[in-house]
Amino acid sequence: RGFNIADHIIDLVTRTTGGGKIGDAARTEDQERITAILNYWEKNKQVVHDMEFPLVKHATDLSKLPNYSSTWIIQFMVLLARNINNTFQNKMITVGKLLQQVVIVFFLGTLYFRMGTTKNDVMNRLGLLFFTMLSSVMNSIFAILTAFPAEFKIFRREKNSRAYSTSAYYFAKVLSDLPLQIFFPLFFGATLYWIVGFHPDAGRYFAFLLVLVLTALAGISMGELLSVSMPKAELGLVLAPIVVLVQAIFSGFYISVVDIPPYWIWMYYCSFFSAGFLGLVVNEFDGLAFHCTKEQLIPGTNICSITSGRQVLELYGFDYPYWSVWICVIILLAFIVLFKVLGFVVLLLRTSTLRTTLKRNIRNKKIDRKIKKLHDEQQNNSGEDSNSANS
Repeated sequence: RGFNIADHIIDLVTRTTGGGKIGDAARTEDQERITAILNYWEKNKQVVHDMEFPLVKHATDLSKLPNYSSTWIIQFMVLLARNINNTFQNKMITVGKLLQQVVIVFFLGTLYFRMGTTKNDVMNRLGLLFFTMLSSVMNSIFAILTAFPAEFKIFRREKNSRAYSTSAYYFAKVLSDLPLQIFFPLFFGATLYWIVGFHPDAGRYFAFLLVLVLTALAGISMGELLSVSMPKAELGLVLAPIVVLVQAIFSGFYISVVDIPPYWIWMYYCSFFSAGFLGLVVNEFDGLAFHCTKEQLIPGTNICSITSGRQVLELYGFDYPYWSVWICVIILLAFIVLFKVLGFVVLLLRTSTLRTTLKRNIRNKKIDRKIKKLHDEQQNNSGEDSNSANS
């Protein structure tokens, strides 16, 4: 009693007797003691086994225990409720975004109020369609860029404590934001459409809203991908305008599809802006009739160069049948799913055990190198001190 068990065992095995025996006699006595200890262990090994067996029999395999204290559905529902509650607590932000939409609608509505169908109105309609799409994307994408970086430390701490899984967090976050992400472009397009005098047809109206909302959601999904990829929100805010600018350039508005160089045409097909703009343009101009004023007729004739929306589509390289609008809808849905999946994969990689293990191994190697360096320095200093003493 009062002794460390491990030290006592080492002492039994290694100590020499205090009777003054040295040399072979001491080694023989030590060997006999060690042999006696081993023989005693062999005789009583079954007793130890019988004591351990009940413990092993009733033990639980830790690998079979659940990783989290609750099911995935419960995690998802709790996180969804928490995110929705946070949204309602930030009422000023929601009201501010709504007022922003009202101001933009008022500005565009008074500027493009009741557009006509003359030759000059062709460019007005094209420009307004593009700006409507661009405004919806820009208002949506920059709102999401700071969302994930702001919550990442909390998310990582709660995940490491095994409160919930990465998938439950990500999909709860995405779903909780979805209603407002749909509402704002829907409100924007629904109020603007009839004020400016777009194609007066109910079917075209709902198709316009569908394409506009999906384009905004594609932009939001791309913003989520950038948000989870960036360690800091500032990097996302720097990178996002560049990405949006490239997407906008290859939308088909600034440069006609037929004029894009062959080595850049792949950018057109990789741009969700191009799918959104194509859907809006075909939906608006297909079946729409135009006319010319006297000043717009070809000089010396009574011929109007543009009399139908189909001519406009041919001129800008959008000569597709009306059903191609639904192809654009499918393409936009594919972009949304692609960006969502990539965002989840990136978040999963950022929080994976493998990544944490690699970082820990790298850190341990750095520590080992520093310890070795200090050890070498101490040895060198000791050698110098001994040399000085000998001198």
